[in-house]
Amino acid sequence: MMRRQSLMYDILRGEFFFFLFFTFFSFSSGLGYIWMDQKKTWRFRFMHYFCLLGGGIWSLLFTVVGLVCCAHLVWLDYSI
Repeated sequence: MMRRQSLMYDILRGEFFFFLFFTFFSFSSGLGYIWMDQKKTWRFRFMHYFCLLGGGIWSLLFTVVGLVCCAHLVWLDYSI
């Protein structure tokens, strides 16, 4: 039981750092492309939206996967 709880906290910690990394990466890249977009070309606009939306989707995906894993571990603890 203690092993599962430490595993749950490890998953939560890793999931939180993934969330922070992808959120920071996506928004910093998106803001960088906004700042560099002096000529208003379609390529810079595409990269801006790709970074913002792609990073947001990855952050959401890792958050959901981490929470599902933790909920499954909690369910296993209470089912035993």
